[in-house]
Amino acid sequence: MNHQLLKTSKVKLYLALADDDTVRPWVEEDMKKVAHFPARMRSGDPEIDSLSMRESDVWSSAQKWLAQKKLTLKRVICDEWKYCSRRAEYGEDYERLVIDIAQQISKVVGVCLAELVATILFKENMFSFCECGGTKRRMQDAIDACNRKCYDDHTLGLFAQIVELDPDNHQAYYYQGFIKLKQHRYEEAIPYYQKALALSPTHPVYLNDLGYLYAYVKNDLETAQDYIALALKMFWDDTENRAASLDSLGWVLCQRGKYIEALKHLSESMELVRRNANTFGMEALQEVLYHVAVTYRGLSDTQNLNKTIQEIQQINPQSIWAEKVRNLSVF
Repeated sequence: MNHQLLKTSKVKLYLALADDDTVRPWVEEDMKKVAHFPARMRSGDPEIDSLSMRESDVWSSAQKWLAQKKLTLKRVICDEWKYCSRRAEYGEDYERLVIDIAQQISKVVGVCLAELVATILFKENMFSFCECGGTKRRMQDAIDACNRKCYDDHTLGLFAQIVELDPDNHQAYYYQGFIKLKQHRYEEAIPYYQKALALSPTHPVYLNDLGYLYAYVKNDLETAQDYIALALKMFWDDTENRAASLDSLGWVLCQRGKYIEALKHLSESMELVRRNANTFGMEALQEVLYHVAVTYRGLSDTQNLNKTIQEIQQINPQSIWAEKVRNLSVF
């Protein structure tokens, strides 16, 4: 098997699927039914938004083609091959797993397309596709607990149970890392984020959080900057996550002594947080302001440093950020 298939995005895999001689006639027939091409909404995913109108429709048609076969694929993979009981045998040998799945489904999609389709299904989370073991219900219960800010060991255990059933569930790994982060168990959070990112290599939230942890725990600022900068490119149309990535990147640049560049990113983050105060909350604004204050100190900008310190203290003089700025030298 070509190792690159597992590293290829789902969008490109679907475009390759649509270009196959088996699928292309179906796609072309599907596109004839479209009377006109409606205007597309921005998805926030740079890869999808960079597609031409025709590529977008070809990609969509390939998804429809595969969707029509999913019931048959489910029967072959889950009922006949017993994927759910076999999955644990493969560990992290994803290539062998996909090869064996491809062998099973070749009778449904043909030998030429089997590896491509198997890779797509794997990237779409095969266990959820099979809907075995009540994983979807368990996952929703665990996410609901997180939404209620129940960042305790019980919620952590819910996600751990999901991972035991579904070793390819990158979201479950991410949430375990996220809970560890909320518990301030930063070193323990890193392996979970790394696992989530290994399964979903371009997920911007995973990239941003792991970059933050590399800066905070490992003091590896160069790697942290690479992760966060990549996340920021993907968050161009996502206000909340973009503000967080701008803040993270600015803070890393500040720690690297690149104060002018840091201030540019932190100022943009600060403005986004100010304009959306109801969403972010005042504590988030204080955190960004603290990073701005440290940057001003690095620039020896006394006036703006003192002004920023005053604003932090006025928002909430009892907060951790107000305590932190008291330790800054005021020129």
